[in-house]
Amino acid sequence: MIVAQYMTRSPHSIEAMAPLIAARKVMTARALRHLPVVENGKLVGILSDRDLRRFGALSEAGSLHVEDAM
Repeated sequence: MIVAQYMTRSPHSIEAMAPLIAARKVMTARALRHLPVVENGKLVGILSDRDLRRFGALSEAGSLHVEDAM
């Protein structure tokens, strides 16, 4: 097996300070379960669909950022 066979060449990512709602839209539109989180061009974490579900029921989810959920 070669790792390159399974890697995405240009993965979608999102900034840590982006609104959580924006991450949900990207993940839903692209059918993604995981989204790399970047800050100043460097990987700082991963946001998963499980993270989104955990924060989905909160009424203040509109004011949350990606970094709050990852």
